[in-house]
Order: sequence, then structure tokens, then C-alpha cells
Amino acid sequence: MYIELFLLDNILMNLLILRIASVLLAKRVRLLRMSLFAVSAAIYAAVAVGIFPVLLKLPLKIGAGFILALFMPFRSFREYIKSYLALLLATLIAGGTVFALALAFGERMQNGIALPTAVTGMLLVSLLPKKLRSLAAARLRNDSIVEISLEFRGACMCCPGIIDTGNGLTEPVSALPVILLPENGSGAELRSRLGRRDTVPVPMLTAGGEGMVRVFIPDRITVNGCEVSACAAFSRVRTAVVPPSAAAGIEHPAALS
Repeated sequence: MYIELFLLDNILMNLLILRIASVLLAKRVRLLRMSLFAVSAAIYAAVAVGIFPVLLKLPLKIGAGFILALFMPFRSFREYIKSYLALLLATLIAGGTVFALALAFGERMQNGIALPTAVTGMLLVSLLPKKLRSLAAARLRNDSIVEISLEFRGACMCCPGIIDTGNGLTEPVSALPVILLPENGSGAELRSRLGRRDTVPVPMLTAGGEGMVRVFIPDRITVNGCEVSACAAFSRVRTAVVPPSAAAGIEHPAALS
């Protein structure tokens, strides 16, 4: 019965760790990936504790972390390293929370952490992703809001936007970054001037899955009053989303107040 409880405890904590890491990276991890990660890490822990204690040594645990980071979605080696660091930070956050709780309860922990403490710790850790997302959203609101202005065939559109470091969408032919504009907003007149020949389809991968947007090149586009080289596309976003490459060199939002 002990091994079942051990595996269940590890699987639940691994799921929470991956959830925290995904929030830190602002990425969506599919349920299959999360399940494979949680089970693989739990099996590693069980084998290390029960059969090969050498696997608990720090160099091997670091190597195992690099393997487990493969379960996070990434498109480049740089993103892969970020995934690994996010997993490491999430592990420290989750483990530190449970450890601090055990100390608060006065446990000596020679034989491990008591089950009630572990369960309470996991409940506390499960609240962290929501808190981290709220903090990230507050930071975006305070530091990354910009004003976008577009002109196309005499029609103008102005709207607020958010600089999103996770937006790497580009038009493949020109390699220009793509600013995503809200479909419902002040751009009705501009959209009416767009013809089928003015746009090109570009595949897009978001947290909600794969999709397609029709990209066009405005006659003029500015971010915070600075003219930039970028494309634009109308999408199902609430607020315009600006890739960092399209906002490079503009005046920092905080300096505008």
C-alpha cells in the first residue's frame, strides 16, 4: 500500500509543479503531456528511493530534469532552457512550501513528511498558479500597455494593445512581425476596405490550439506614436497583441504618463 501512496503523492505534486511552470512561461501544456511528465517523474522517484539510491545524487537529478523538460512545449533551444529553469523554479516553490509547512507544524522529518502536512501543502501549492497569473496580468497592465494606430486606404483605427513576449508570429514572406487586432472594436471601417487580395493566410499557434489569420500590411502603423515596420491581422483577441520585435525602439509606456 505504501508504494501506491508514494506514487499518488508524487504524481499529484508533479502535476502541480508542471502547472506552476506552465504559468511561469505563460504556456498551455496539454493533459497528455502533463500526465506523461507526472508519471515519468514519479516512476523515477520510486526507482531512486527503492532500487537505485544513486539516482538521488544531484548530477543525476539535474540530468533527469533536462529529460523531463522535454515534456514542455518548445520551439527552440532557448525555449527549452527556459522550460528547464521554469521547472526547477516550480520545484523549489512547491517543495519549499511543503517544507516550510512541515517546519511550522514542528515536524522533525527524519522519516519524511507526514501525510496530513503533505496534503495541506499540496492544497496550498494548488492555489499558486492562479496567484501567479494574477500577478503577471497586473504587471502586463502596468508595464506593457501601448497605443496602436493604423492607416489603410484612408481608413484609420486606434486601439490599446499589450506587448506580449510570447507572441512570435511573423509573416513568412516579409518576415515582419504581426500585430493581432481585436475583431470587435473601432476597426470596422478599416476592415471594410480590406479585400481578399490584400491579405495572405498565415498559420498561428495559440494556447487554444492551431488556427489561421489573414495578414495585411497597413499603409502606416504606429505604436505609442512611433512608426514601426509590422503587419497586422484581425483575430479573436480582446486587446491588440503586439510582439516585442514590433515594439523595439518605441518609447517605454511608463514614460508616457
